[in-house]
Amino acid sequence: MRTGAYRSRQERVASQAAALDNSGFTAMAPRRAAKARSKPAPAAARPARGKAASNKQAAANGSLRERLAAVEGERDALKEELERFKARQRRLEETQAQVRDRISWALDSLHNILDGKG
Repeated sequence: MRTGAYRSRQERVASQAAALDNSGFTAMAPRRAAKARSKPAPAAARPARGKAASNKQAAANGSLRERLAAVEGERDALKEELERFKARQRRLEETQAQVRDRISWALDSLHNILDGKG
């Protein structure tokens, strides 16, 4: 092994291989090969400032308004559908009560007939 502060690539690879266990986990993350750029990005590559940013924000606000309008429309449609289902449920419950009353009447009539014959 070297006595200097830096290790060779072979030494780094060997130490990383030694740190591997059966699961493939390394004790430390490997260092990045490339350093960060010291020069700023060219002006053409940087995002535009000023009106372009406000235009993007205006477009985002417009799309938010459209989404809000769509969600409100969906909410209103769901409220109307809920009212229709509640009305249908009331009609079904009324019909069920009428059927129950008719069956009860028919059973009472049959019991009266059987009691009269007996």
